[in-house]
Order: sequence, then C-alpha cells, then structure tokens
Amino acid sequence: MTPLLGRNLPQLKRLNRSTVLQVLLRYGPLSRRDIGQITRLTPATITNITAELIANSLVIQKGSVADDNEKGSGRKKVLLDLNPTGGYVGSVHIGARASSVAIADLKANILQQTSFRPEGGATPEAVLPRIAEGFQHLINKGEINPSQILGLGVGAMGIVDPEKGTIKIMPEIGWQEVPIRQELERTLSLPVVVDNSVRTMALAEAWFGRSRDVGNLLMIFVGASIESGLIIDRQIYRGTTYAAGQIGHLILQENGPPCPYGHRGCLNALASGVAIAREGAEAAAKNPDTLIHQLVGGRLEQISAPVVVEAANKGDKLALSIMERAGQYLGMAIANALNLFDPEAIIISGRIALNSSAFLQAAKQTAQSRSLRGSEGDVQIVPTSFGPDVAAVGPAALALSTFLYSPMLTLPSDMPRRRWLLAQVRQQMPLVQPWGEVASGM
Repeated sequence: MTPLLGRNLPQLKRLNRSTVLQVLLRYGPLSRRDIGQITRLTPATITNITAELIANSLVIQKGSVADDNEKGSGRKKVLLDLNPTGGYVGSVHIGARASSVAIADLKANILQQTSFRPEGGATPEAVLPRIAEGFQHLINKGEINPSQILGLGVGAMGIVDPEKGTIKIMPEIGWQEVPIRQELERTLSLPVVVDNSVRTMALAEAWFGRSRDVGNLLMIFVGASIESGLIIDRQIYRGTTYAAGQIGHLILQENGPPCPYGHRGCLNALASGVAIAREGAEAAAKNPDTLIHQLVGGRLEQISAPVVVEAANKGDKLALSIMERAGQYLGMAIANALNLFDPEAIIISGRIALNSSAFLQAAKQTAQSRSLRGSEGDVQIVPTSFGPDVAAVGPAALALSTFLYSPMLTLPSDMPRRRWLLAQVRQQMPLVQPWGEVASGM
C-alpha cells in the first residue's frame, strides 16, 4: 500500500531540489527560466535551489545563449548543467562467475573499473573483502577525495531484498541471506544501497541510456542465468516479495532439463549460458568433427557458452543450431512478457546475447511472430546502450537515483552547523575499516 504522507517545508525543499536535478539530467543544459517552465516552480525557488547546487559544485554554468524572450536587446540567458565531477558513486556487481567494482561520475560515466574471480570459492568471506580492497584501490588510482563519494550501489544476481540490503538467495554460488549492505557499510563507512543486478541495469537504461524517454521497459540479461528488470513509469518494479523479474523461471518445456532452483523446462534450463554450454558439450561428444570440439582440443569439460558462441560466429552449423534454438526460447519468453506487460522497449544485455547475432536474431523473430504487438512490427528489441559496461553502470545508476537525484540528498543547509561539521569529520576517517571485525560477524 502506498503510504499517505504529507510534506512539510524541509521535505518540500528536498523534493523540489530533486526535481531540478532530474530535469537537468534529462534535458540540460537549461536556463533558469527553462527549468521553471518545465517544473512550474517560481523564479525565486529556482534561483535559491540552483544557487545552492552551484555552491556545492553539483551544478555548473555552461555558457549562454540569446534570450528569445528579449529579442533585440542583446540579453543572453545563462545555461546550467550538472557537474559530472561534482561527486562520485561506487558501483559493485556481484555475479555467479565474477564480481566487479567501479567508480562513476554524476552522469553514470564509468571512470575506473576492476573485476575479479574469487579464489578458493565464491563465499561472502572471500568476495566482500575483495570488493572493499578493489574499491579502495580505485579511489587511490583515480586520486578521488573520499568525501566526494555520495554512496555505493550494489547489484547482485539472484533474489535480493532491497529493504534489508540482503541477497536472499543466489543458488548458483550457494548464497543465502547474506547481509551485503550491513557488511559493506561497516567496512567502507559509506551509505550502501542494494538491489538485483538486472533491475539496476534497467534503471540505468531508463535514466542514462538511449531509453531515457521511455517510461516502461524490460531489461533481459542473458548470462549464467537469465533475469529481467521491469521499469514502470521510470521506476523499478520489484514485486510484493522483491522477486519480480525472474523471467528465467518461465516454464517453456514440460519435463525439460533441470535448473538450479529445482524446476524443469524453464528458460534458464533452455537458453542460459549454462544451458548453452551443456548442449554444446553434449553435441561435441556425439560429433567430434564440430568446431566446438576442436576449439577445446577435445577437452569437453572446457566447453563454455563463449566457446559455442565463437564456433557459431565462425559458421559451425551445429553451434549455430544451438544458438538459434536458445534464441527461439528467449523469444518465446519475450513474447509472453510483451503480452503481459506491454512495455515500450525490450533491452537485451549479457555477453552471450550481445556477441551472438544468431541468438539475438532468433529471439527477435520469435518474439515478433508470437506476441500480439509483434505482429504490428512496432516492438523495440535492442541491445543495451552500455555494452559490456552495463553491469557497472547499473549499480551506479541505483546509487545516483538514491543518493543524488532523490530527496535523500543532504547538503550543508539541510542540517545544523554542528551536525554538518561532525559529518565532515567522519568523512575524513579511513575509508576501509579492518575486515577482521566484519568477517567475524558473517
């Protein structure tokens, strides 16, 4: 149920400031008058808000243009825009195979990035310290002042509870009820926000990608598993138990192959990276002449989805059939999603999908032939705006939408002078706290 809450004056100030920042993000650079026309705020309110944002280096003046309302006077209007380097956010992606850490500016441009595969098993005790160390390394490498970091966004595969900041379950690596936000906030002394990775990717497309003018979209990520993120009215839709977007669990084949969650015949078991690798190994075992077999030198245990994609891209007919069949299953799932949610666009991400034209084309053709809207030829099924960086841009978008472009943003004028000075002192404390204290609470 939507809370029925009023707004007092301090809350209205924060809400108006958030509105101005979002307008500049979508349409900037703009003059103060342009901002007022879009937001319908008074000139005095616009002047006060923009002055405060400029004083805090979040907004900058960006040249001037002739004022159409003052023809012949020679008067010009000053343009304002977001200052990308007025602050930064951290970005963390936790996947089944690898994790990454990045730093982004206020427009979600990735400035520094590193990734790793944890040694000795992907346990929380192995992954979370590497995240903290990687983040500190990027800050030092980029010579970034820690006081300029607004917060950290975390995107994790599997089912995530954003209210508690926990990974409820990621069966691919055996994680259950892992308190990501709690541990990273204690370790890094930064505010942390956590959500499902693919939902953060969808948010990135809606706020910073080519689909920023699209109100409703569906992001589908094809990796070791297949997940999706749904944006409705430019906001993430999470569902009652935060499990919305598990498109990989749509049952498409009765009594089909099993998936890690204990079901059979679901999209994950038919079209994910794991499924493609399994089919590739089975096909190579029966057909040693296939390029799949040759690419791994006959070592079938080394066959992965990228190997099958490579063989298909080089024209191997067996590999092509595997990729096309997987793409057709994805297309069936997309058709179901189109019929159910009627989004304006379907965005596809994940290296498997982006690197295989056969897979993507089969998905598009099947979706268009099986959905009601597809018959009209107006379905946008396009690759992500961010290429392989989408997994880093997503959590950055989550952090920015939470800590900057929302009423949560806190500036010096929002708190008494003493509280502000104390906050500044805390920001000068070491960024990474001793991990041993955190690990003992795992």
